[in-house]
Amino acid sequence: MPARPQYAYLNDNIPELQLPLTPFELTAPVLGLLLVFRTNTAYDRFEAGSESAWDITGRCRTVIRQLVAWTDETGGSGSGGGGGGDGGAFEPVAGAFVLM
Repeated sequence: MPARPQYAYLNDNIPELQLPLTPFELTAPVLGLLLVFRTNTAYDRFEAGSESAWDITGRCRTVIRQLVAWTDETGGSGSGGGGGGDGGAFEPVAGAFVLM
């Protein structure tokens, strides 16, 4: 009986399975290209989502700045021209967006 490697068999009742390497050698480059294209597609989707998130953040900041400029010191709509106030009721909320 030929010598067997120690790791080849854990149980003598299980037959040794040998597979040809040719199918794996032929499919490896294709699988590599598929992985690259999937990675590029995922990166493009991530970049589009990131751009959309920054666009939403910018629009929110613009709305907050407009609300701060439009409200008067008491927080009401007042004259609509700012009223010379410092932001009123929107000041605590607006500070986070305007200063970013």
